Amino acid sequence: MDRSTINKQIQNEFQNLINSQASETSYSKKLESENVNYILKLIQSKQNQLSKVRFEFVGEPQLPSHISAPQHDSKVFSNLNSKSISVIDQDFKLNSDHIYIVEFSNSFVSLESQSMNLQNGQDCICHLHSAGPIFIHDAINCIFVLSCHQVRLHQIRDSIVIVNNREKGNPIIIENCSNLHINDVDVDDFNHPSKSTKSPNFDILPSDKVKQIQEQVQDTSLCDVNSCVRRLIQLS
Repeated sequence: MDRSTINKQIQNEFQNLINSQASETSYSKKLESENVNYILKLIQSKQNQLSKVRFEFVGEPQLPSHISAPQHDSKVFSNLNSKSISVIDQDFKLNSDHIYIVEFSNSFVSLESQSMNLQNGQDCICHLHSAGPIFIHDAINCIFVLSCHQVRLHQIRDSIVIVNNREKGNPIIIENCSNLHINDVDVDDFNHPSKSTKSPNFDILPSDKVKQIQEQVQDTSLCDVNSCVRRLIQLS
């Protein structure tokens, strides 16, 4: 059944309901008919919006399921029928309302979203941009380049974290992390709340080192992600 037929049926049902109200005046029925037309136009507008071919989710988000793509393949994935994403050996890009990555390994990961949650990562270079929060947990040997409103890192080890466009006084939060190398932003370490002594869980990267890292990750191919990440972490 096509959309126009469905809309016609909806309109007929509304009209039958209006006609069944015998006590109403012709004027009130006219108002009801105008309301029906308004509702139908609103439905049509939403249907048109959902029909647009875009590389993003529209409406209530339901996220892509496990995705398996050939190595070196760069794609934007959008699937409304599943809930989570695994990224293995990919150059992976996604623009969506909300993103949930359950596993990421040996990949380039480029995400843009209103909010995102990533877990179980290893040997990846991640560029993440969010208008809201980013939560990353259980990752090792990764480089994260972030731009967002809030950052929370949990159980991240041996990794580089570069947070762009971050004002002082707006700290990122780390918990149960170790051997992190972070650019010069405020950090709240839940395992070392005292500000009078240096946290043993992270070091601050000088600006020249940050620039060097960003330049090198841009020039890295997918097959060299693992070695590039480990080399840059050792140099940091």
